[in-house]
Amino acid sequence: MKGRKTLIVASILIISLVLLSTVTAVYTQTIVKNQCEGKEGTSEYASNTFFTFYTNKSAIGDGTLTLSLKGFYEGGLAYAVVNTEDDENILTLPGDGESYPSCTCQPITKTVTITKEQMNRWKADGKIEFTVIQGDVVYCYCGAYPETYYCNCGDTSQCTNMNMITIEYPTGSLPMQTIMKILGLGQQD
Repeated sequence: MKGRKTLIVASILIISLVLLSTVTAVYTQTIVKNQCEGKEGTSEYASNTFFTFYTNKSAIGDGTLTLSLKGFYEGGLAYAVVNTEDDENILTLPGDGESYPSCTCQPITKTVTITKEQMNRWKADGKIEFTVIQGDVVYCYCGAYPETYYCNCGDTSQCTNMNMITIEYPTGSLPMQTIMKILGLGQQD
């Protein structure tokens, strides 16, 4: 009887470990910046924004980068470009031929896939850095403008300026993988 209980407990433990090993951890972080800090409601140009994501987690699969913008981004020369720490342009919003009303309540958003290799190369020093470079005519009209002329939103308090980047990538579940290897289960190196 004792051997049977031990077998049942061991079976439950093994099944639990196998099920838990399929759970994938995901690194997700969002950073929000104001490209018009102190210049809201003026005809001054928006500033470039800098984003640093601190992480030591390795990617085990491809991830995504999402750029969300609020402000004077109508297209043409009013756009933003995301450059990597390698000075590579990975995303432009609005893209060629795209047009958006300025100063909207909801951000305009675009997502691109980032390969596992790119993520791991960038995070090798413990951080991933991006720069949002403002186009030639991204003004700071949105925000505390004395009039609501540029606001394309019923709620003028929502006519704000924002650059937001979210990165997300699978990191695995290293402690569970280690346990599986010790027990001789799962993928072996």
